[in-house]
Amino acid sequence: PTYEHDPAKEEDRKTILTLVESGLETLPTIYKEIIILYYIEELSYQEIADVLHVPVGTVGVRLRRGREALKKIIEERSHGQ
Repeated sequence: PTYEHDPAKEEDRKTILTLVESGLETLPTIYKEIIILYYIEELSYQEIADVLHVPVGTVGVRLRRGREALKKIIEERSHGQ
């Protein structure tokens, strides 16, 4: 069977992307840069550590904290708070 493009799913995807983008804008720079380098630029922990001149362990900690902060921002916005 052929699969039709589902406009509802596409709309959900756009909404999620908008929430993530607006959430990234409000994140502190220290977390925003880590998330962008890891998820968008697809750099490894070691590459990020080299770029930012921080230990690899710091990359992991900042990435975890950044994800947690972004998740909180998105949850608050998606629930209209």
